[in-house]
Amino acid sequence: MKDDKIRIYEESQQIVRKSNDLIRKTRYNLTATEMKIVIYLISKIVATDTEIRKVNINIKDFCALINVQTNGREYEAIKQSVRTLRDKSYWLTMPDGDELLFSWIDFSYIQKKNGNIEITLSKSLEPFLLQLRGNYTSYPFREILSLSGKHSIRLYEYLRSFLYKGYVRISITELKKILNIETKYKDWRDLKKTVIDPSLREIRKKTFLDVNYDVIKKGKKIEEIEFSVNEAMGYQTSWLDED
Repeated sequence: MKDDKIRIYEESQQIVRKSNDLIRKTRYNLTATEMKIVIYLISKIVATDTEIRKVNINIKDFCALINVQTNGREYEAIKQSVRTLRDKSYWLTMPDGDELLFSWIDFSYIQKKNGNIEITLSKSLEPFLLQLRGNYTSYPFREILSLSGKHSIRLYEYLRSFLYKGYVRISITELKKILNIETKYKDWRDLKKTVIDPSLREIRKKTFLDVNYDVIKKGKKIEEIEFSVNEAMGYQTSWLDED
């Protein structure tokens, strides 16, 4: 049996591949732990897979992998997160403008005797995760593992999907939709101080993305943000992101 540290290291090196439509056009409200569960499941998909398969997870090992502090209540913590992922549904805008209502998880089964949980991602996500030939983003799972803030994770994926381009310009309104904070932070200074600056600091400190931004005003009001998105100095990916 592999040493736990070796196994955790190998799990962290797995590559996540997601359609850019799934990254950019889905609006959802998940905790950092819930997002890491979804992204971990996606990292188990390989490029040659033709269907979504169930994934068997040891709950204790998984909590150690994603660095969840549960005070010995790993089982309950993951059980609650998985239930949320199964019960919540979201709208995804399709390339043709149609909308798909989906949940992240189709099925889950807990094996109490050995502390494992089997999880199957929603089959409705297959077009956005399988046999991707273009318009997708890939990154190592370890990049997400290092992030603790839910807005940091969401912004990392969104900005990572524009790395090929080097920048992205987005309205404040659209950015707040992506982060699911439409009704919060009506004042730009609050949004900057509470969400944007802390998230970008964490991304710069803990991942290989070098991200910065400028604001675009219309009159005196800040209407848009232009993010610059680059790889950190001395870092070069060994996988391709295609758009």
